Amino acid sequence: NAEATGSSAIATGLDAAANNTNSFAAGNGAVSETADSISLGTEAGVGTQDNGAGDRTSHIAIGTRAGQRVAGNQDIAIGFEAGSDVTGDQNIALGNRAGTFAEGLFNTSIGDKANNLTAAEDISRATAVGAASSAKTEGTALGFNASALSQGAAFGSGADARLASVAIGQNTFASGGDIALGTGSEALAGDKTGTGYITGSAFSSGTVLSIGNSGGADVQRRIVNVADGANDYDAINVRQLEASQQSVATLVGGNVSWDSDNGNFSPITVQDTDGNDVSFSTVVEAIGAVTDGTVEILPSGAVQYNGEGGISNVSAGINATDAVNVQQLNETVAENAVEYFSVNASGLQNEDNSGATGVSATAIGPVATAAGDFSLAAGHRVNAEEDESTAVGYNVSALGENSTVLGNTSTAYDDGGVAIGQRAESQGENTITMGTDAQADPKAPGESVDNSIVIGTLAESTAEEGIAVGKSALASENRAVAQGSDAHATGIDSQAFGTESRATAESAQASGTNAEASADNAIAMGTLSDASGTDSQAFGTESRATAESAQASGTNAEATANNAIATGTSSDASGADSQAFGTESRATAESAQASGTNAEATANNAIATGTSSDASGADSQAFGTNAQAISDNAIAMGKDARSLSSDAIAMGTDSEAFGSDAIALGSQSETTVEGGVALGAGSLADTAAGETGYKPFGATADDIGAIDATEATQSAVDVGSRQITSLAAGTQDDDAVNVSQLIASQSKVEAGTNTAVTTSDNPDGGTIYTVDADGTTVSNGSDAVTVTSTGPDADNVTDYAVDLSQDSK
Repeated sequence: NAEATGSSAIATGLDAAANNTNSFAAGNGAVSETADSISLGTEAGVGTQDNGAGDRTSHIAIGTRAGQRVAGNQDIAIGFEAGSDVTGDQNIALGNRAGTFAEGLFNTSIGDKANNLTAAEDISRATAVGAASSAKTEGTALGFNASALSQGAAFGSGADARLASVAIGQNTFASGGDIALGTGSEALAGDKTGTGYITGSAFSSGTVLSIGNSGGADVQRRIVNVADGANDYDAINVRQLEASQQSVATLVGGNVSWDSDNGNFSPITVQDTDGNDVSFSTVVEAIGAVTDGTVEILPSGAVQYNGEGGISNVSAGINATDAVNVQQLNETVAENAVEYFSVNASGLQNEDNSGATGVSATAIGPVATAAGDFSLAAGHRVNAEEDESTAVGYNVSALGENSTVLGNTSTAYDDGGVAIGQRAESQGENTITMGTDAQADPKAPGESVDNSIVIGTLAESTAEEGIAVGKSALASENRAVAQGSDAHATGIDSQAFGTESRATAESAQASGTNAEASADNAIAMGTLSDASGTDSQAFGTESRATAESAQASGTNAEATANNAIATGTSSDASGADSQAFGTESRATAESAQASGTNAEATANNAIATGTSSDASGADSQAFGTNAQAISDNAIAMGKDARSLSSDAIAMGTDSEAFGSDAIALGSQSETTVEGGVALGAGSLADTAAGETGYKPFGATADDIGAIDATEATQSAVDVGSRQITSLAAGTQDDDAVNVSQLIASQSKVEAGTNTAVTTSDNPDGGTIYTVDADGTTVSNGSDAVTVTSTGPDADNVTDYAVDLSQDSK
């Protein structure tokens, strides 16, 4: 029961709904309520509402329950329950349950449960990449379970960077603008306390860079290959410290030594003028002794300190307790930098951080890998293989569990699927693949392709839950859908909307441009639509429908039999249970009807109502404008109505009827015999002449002559049991008479003397009056007399002869 109520909207799938302009919803219960938006997958986009002002648009939600309850613009959610309950614009969530409940702008969450918040939180411009990673406003977290609070940057599994700090490496920690570099390193608040060694200067501002920690793990790293420091705040290396030590000792002389544990020099020992050793705590104290001649002036080339306490020419340190110079520190920092992160690399494998390999894996860089558990694996020949996999760019793979994969030579192969870009594939389970050579693929060995969706360029799918959205889209069976450019769909619950669409059977539909549909429950709406049979329909442009329960609605509509209907523009219908309403309608037989503009109907149970209507025989009727009907059980009512015989009737405007059982009632009615009757406006009728008039009982020869003289010259008119009122008295023998004339012509028969009157019904109508004389009996009285009767004569007189009997004579 998909519904698409928006302009140019498309909805496919059980209870799918696309209710705004250019919206697209595909999948069971998928909903696209905002303009220019896409929802693909079971219940994708549910609860995301337009606000009536039209400024919530262009959302993309792909995956089961992805992108639900979103309020904003241009938000993207790809993956199981990804990007739901988001408020704000231009947020991206890619991965199972990634990027939920964020309220803000420009957030990016990539990986299983990346930025998976459980309640609404105000976050903007945050980037979290990696399973279970999280990032707050302007934070960047890259790696499994990496966390970056506001403006922090955390790179590596378990890295934690807070408040504008940077943490690089597994399980690193930094806060308050500090930097922690290398696995397990921590930059703690306590690291900012204390005074500068030797200088005693206070650490009043700035942050720290930590390459280890002094906590329970007690991790320290040597910074090696540090270049010689040049400026006041450059790092120095061991070589510089050694040179400084040597310079000081040489300059001071007197067996001076330097304690590397506490930075103290031993006392200065010089000889006085008597050759005795004299010790001094400081150079100043020794120089002061010169004035009394106790010691000699120090030799040239002795160590000198500048006013800021800088020590130069320190040689590189070798042992654990050696001072280091700036060169050594710089080299150490360079060596401990994260490999292949923001690099122009040419090395192989993971150089050598070593491809992560499982559990809380990440692994970002040339030939990366990561091999499962909470994997990520970001660039070059990447892999990630299983568990909560993701694998971002170039020759990527991912291969199962909650896979994702982003782009170039792509793959994904099963479990949570998804594989976005260039040679993307995916093959099965919760498939989704988007772009360039996107596929999905079986169709044979083992088949399936599970809950496919495939969007773009050479898109395909080949079965199970199908859907394949653009360019060379296909889909091929099971719950197939296929949306644009070279869309196909090809069977089972097929649909296929647009450009070179077909759909080819079972529950086929097919919507635009070269739409076809070719049977089973075919529908095909638009441009070169066809449909071709079974429960066919086909609405628009060059529509046909071609049989079984065919219908076909507009532009060059036809329908061509079985239960044909065809409504509009060049409609036809052509037989069986035909109908055809409008523009150049015909219908051409069996239960034909045809309703408007150039309507015809052309026999069997023809009816044709309007404009150039015709009907042409059999059980014809034809009502209006140029109505005709032309025979068999013709009727034709109105405008130029005709009818032209058989059981003709023709009522109104220029009516005629021409014979057989003709009747023609009204306007310029005619009829012209055979059962004619033309009752009303210019009637004619012309029934055959020569009908003999009725001759009443007792009519005289003169009466009969008068009746014969008024023999009918036109067909009789039957007005049923109605009165003809306001009829003037007739004057001529062939005039109709009115009631007053009948009353005046009445006669009464009464009995006179010695007579009696009796009445009976005349079989030809009227009453018979019989007048009899009173009865008289003539008898002889005795044998002496005889009585003989004669008659009655011509005057009805009986003669009685009375005589004496023979015996009496």
